[in-house]
Amino acid sequence: MNALYLWLQEEVKCSDLNDFLYEKNLSNVKNKEQAMEDINALVEHLLESKFNHEEVINQKGFRIKVQSLMNPHTHAMFNPNTKEILISPNWLQYLESKLDENTAYEFCLSHEVCHLLENDAWFVSYRRRERRAMLEVVALMYSQRITNLNYHPSIFEFGYGLKHKLYTEEDLLIYLKGA
Repeated sequence: MNALYLWLQEEVKCSDLNDFLYEKNLSNVKNKEQAMEDINALVEHLLESKFNHEEVINQKGFRIKVQSLMNPHTHAMFNPNTKEILISPNWLQYLESKLDENTAYEFCLSHEVCHLLENDAWFVSYRRRERRAMLEVVALMYSQRITNLNYHPSIFEFGYGLKHKLYTEEDLLIYLKGA
């Protein structure tokens, strides 16, 4: 992961790829600085709450399933209609090749639990499109911090996408650079 991280950081010409990627996730938000302050405060609150992710899932009446997903670009998903959290076995296997088994599983669960806990009161002063982007950043940041990962979660996604030829290096750079 380190080689991919360093290569991408050099290609997009930034000093911190984590910050760059979080800012990219907030491209539709007008006041990114305030949004990041609000996101950081919420992530800190979630971390201080020390949730047991499986207990939260059970209390909300959801099930966790590791199963193939229709879209190869979707690694995991929270489905409120079926009350399931679905995790692609290919994604989990890829993460386990980069992280220990427990961290890989917790990485997936923590992200989806954030979506399960989402509340309309979070970020109420922002427009709907801005809130959606911010909620995704909360889930990404929370999963990164709860599992003590050095890398933005998208780095793992990019590595997976490149390995499984979901896109090329050139496509990834075009996406990141916004060209």
